Amino acid sequence: MDNNKKERLILGVSYSQNRGFPFPLPFISYYRKFHPNWSFNLGVHKTNLQYHFSKRNRIKLYGELDGFTSNLQNGVVVNGNEVADRINMSLILGGLQYEYHFTDYLQLYARFAYNFSIRNTLRDGNTNLLTVDNNSRGYLRTGIRFKI
Repeated sequence: MDNNKKERLILGVSYSQNRGFPFPLPFISYYRKFHPNWSFNLGVHKTNLQYHFSKRNRIKLYGELDGFTSNLQNGVVVNGNEVADRINMSLILGGLQYEYHFTDYLQLYARFAYNFSIRNTLRDGNTNLLTVDNNSRGYLRTGIRFKI
């Protein structure tokens, strides 16, 4: 890695319903490669410690905020007479991720994680009508990612 790319700091504000927190959150990201095989990213929404086996293989220990907010078409009746028009999920998770980089832009990943805190709610505007299954649990996710 080039000397000028061993560190970077990004500051900002993020407002995205995709994370499940319906308000602006600070975006902070400090990346540093402190050894030819080791790097870390310290920040809000994501933090990780990475070990680079090679240019194509990497493993990460990570923690992050995640979630989503989605509108419910035609609403859903809850509590007998109230209509929920959206569902919101917010969670705090951490785990281990393996990445294989086919190219600079295409990668395969496998993520083993645990949800330390999870909150699922059916909502009417900003009012929580019903909380749904908030039990923490582990999960496995795999996929192919195209990064620009």
